[in-house]
Amino acid sequence: MEKPIEKLARQGDILFIRVDAIPEGLKKAKDNIIAHGEVTGHSHKVHGGEGVALLENESGEKWITADEEFSAVHDEHGPIKFQKGIYQIRRQREYEPEAPRQVAD
Repeated sequence: MEKPIEKLARQGDILFIRVDAIPEGLKKAKDNIIAHGEVTGHSHKVHGGEGVALLENESGEKWITADEEFSAVHDEHGPIKFQKGIYQIRRQREYEPEAPRQVAD
C-alpha cells in the first residue's frame, strides 16, 4: 500500500502544496471539484469524509483542509492519497509569447 503524500504532489496540471495555514475569508466550495478539464471534460475532484473541505476565495484560488486522509481523483490520472493537513492548490501555467496561460488538461 502506498504511503499518503505529506508535502507536495502533482496530478496532471494541478499542484498540491502542504501549507501551515489558510488565508482568512475563504468559503466552502459548491462541490468537490478542484478543477475542470478544458480538453476532455474530466475533472480533478477531492474525495474524503466529513473532515475534508474544499475552500476557495473570491478569485477562485482553492485550498483543502483535512482532519483525515483524503484522495484527489481524476479519470485520466491515478488517484493520489494525502495525509491530513492543509493543502494549497495551484494550476500549472505555461509560457506563450503573448502572456503566460493556464495549462489545458
